[in-house]
Amino acid sequence: LENITFDKAGERVIVTSRNSEWARNASFRVENGGYLLSWGPQGRFTPWLSTKPKISLDGERIFEATDWGINVLFRTAGKPIYRISDSLGDKGYDISADGSKAVWMTPQNRLRVSSISEGGSTLILDRDAGFNYNSLTMSDAGENVIAGDRMFSAIGGGLLANYAGPDREAQSAFSADGSLWGFIIPQDHSMVTCRTGDPNAVLYNLMLTEPYTPYKMLYHPDNNCVGCVDSNNGVQFYDMSTDLPVGLYRYQYNSDAAISRDGTLLLIGGRNQVRMYEVRTGRILRYFYPQHSGLADVDVRGVQFARNDTMIMIAWSPNYIELYERSMPVGIEINPANRVLSAGDSQAYQVSVIYDDGTRA
Repeated sequence: LENITFDKAGERVIVTSRNSEWARNASFRVENGGYLLSWGPQGRFTPWLSTKPKISLDGERIFEATDWGINVLFRTAGKPIYRISDSLGDKGYDISADGSKAVWMTPQNRLRVSSISEGGSTLILDRDAGFNYNSLTMSDAGENVIAGDRMFSAIGGGLLANYAGPDREAQSAFSADGSLWGFIIPQDHSMVTCRTGDPNAVLYNLMLTEPYTPYKMLYHPDNNCVGCVDSNNGVQFYDMSTDLPVGLYRYQYNSDAAISRDGTLLLIGGRNQVRMYEVRTGRILRYFYPQHSGLADVDVRGVQFARNDTMIMIAWSPNYIELYERSMPVGIEINPANRVLSAGDSQAYQVSVIYDDGTRA
């Protein structure tokens, strides 16, 4: 049992749960415990970084990997929630930036890619990879997939590059424009970067991060800086042209981080809060707290930017997601716009701020 909520009349109760094979939201009669209704995705959130919830770049599709498989939720009211066919529970996955593709591996060493639409999912790639990893990264365009220190085509499944080192599972990343790819080696306190177009995977940059231990890496959109996400310290960025540290954003005991598409904002999440940093100054611009858990402590499962950096997604451990949207003032309107008054006269007027989403305040 995770949480319970009663209706105002005290006749019905909504129950949420976790660590079970069902873990949906369900409603029961208080009088006799009779079952009424259940809804929401099937399965519980899993705690691993490779299975964290994700959102498409336009903010319209949300993906949740649970112990029953990968669920797809559309933000538009009335569209059904469905599970990606052939997807398995407790498996790592990733999506293309537009949410039109999803990739994962099976215990039988199959690399699978599905095409995602409002009507359902269609398996478009099913190829033997010879190994089974949870940590996968798909390029924004959905063309390539990183699995450990290897890169594959998400179209035909062929091996495109294999870094000259022991094959291993590792968290990985593409740069925003897809020209760079890399992976972390936590035990060596290092991050490896290669060029996407190089089939020989010749080393482009080896960033030594000690005393920090990366559990995740981030590329700044300028393709010059790479970030080491350390759970005990925060995010340390390095200049790949000089190998020097260029900015430390402290957050002890964090569980995920994300940088905005324009490189100006950084999200870091941990227990009970997410912090938004200004990258240029390191200043904390805002704190986000769980609004709907009803629990004393919740952990961040994932953070991400969407919709041209005007939306952020926060996934919390009690199996729910919060979305925040921002708007920017673009003008001021004064009504009436023109006034001719005699000396000593006054007239009421109204000032409105116009925002980029069309709203006024």
